Amino acid sequence: MLFLLLSGCSFPLSSSVDDILKGMSRVPDSKIVQDALPTYIIMIESMLAKTPDDPTLLQAAAQLYRFYGIQLVEQPERALLITDTALEYAMKAAATTIPVFENGRMIDYPLFEEVIQNATVADLEPLYIIGEVWLEWIRVRKDDMDAIADLPIIQLIMERVVALEPGYRKGMASMYLAVLAAMEMAERETINRHFSRAIEAAGEQNIMPSVFFALWLKNDGKHAQSCATLSDVINKGVPDDPAFSLFNEYAMKEAVRIKKELVEDESCKVGGN
Repeated sequence: MLFLLLSGCSFPLSSSVDDILKGMSRVPDSKIVQDALPTYIIMIESMLAKTPDDPTLLQAAAQLYRFYGIQLVEQPERALLITDTALEYAMKAAATTIPVFENGRMIDYPLFEEVIQNATVADLEPLYIIGEVWLEWIRVRKDDMDAIADLPIIQLIMERVVALEPGYRKGMASMYLAVLAAMEMAERETINRHFSRAIEAAGEQNIMPSVFFALWLKNDGKHAQSCATLSDVINKGVPDDPAFSLFNEYAMKEAVRIKKELVEDESCKVGGN
């Protein structure tokens, strides 16, 4: 692939992007994919140089930059820059089918609300991607009140995604609604309801909702329940599902880290009860 890019040969762009993303999901060792992410990003950027308005390429680039920026970059300044790029690409991709995103974060909320409420199943992927990227963009700017002010917009996006397809991406959209509710200090029942729906939709393929649920329980002071949830996740191991391999590997590391904190705080027995 890299040879083709450098030599200037032509090939169908959309199928190439699909091959890259599918290839990433088929690699059994997530460390290999993590090490290769900069190369994947360069490949996508090379394609974008030829067709800068291709929504498939823009969405792929947004997802790659997002994952790289929030999980593999330790320097805060670099994370800010990389997530800026991710959001820029996600906005541009969404704007190809939902013009309200053409002005980036400068959104007329009443108009935006009307547009999102009228979104259809055909809009699911661009809506979900921009909501996910945007939320992570805020997460690395958690002390920036201007960024925090965007949370209602993301909530509206994810609510529409869930309304169109409740189990979208194995519960990821519902999980983000739970995270948003927790960030906005909503009622416990509301947060719990979103997490329950996310975990149910995740099934045995996606452990992210369970780990985020355990983290919320820990922060809410329910250490014993958090410990039990984490122990269950850790005992079952990383699911053998290529489509979620990167996310599950990351979630498992977080599960081990959170449980270790609980054990050190004497809030969790080593055995997991």
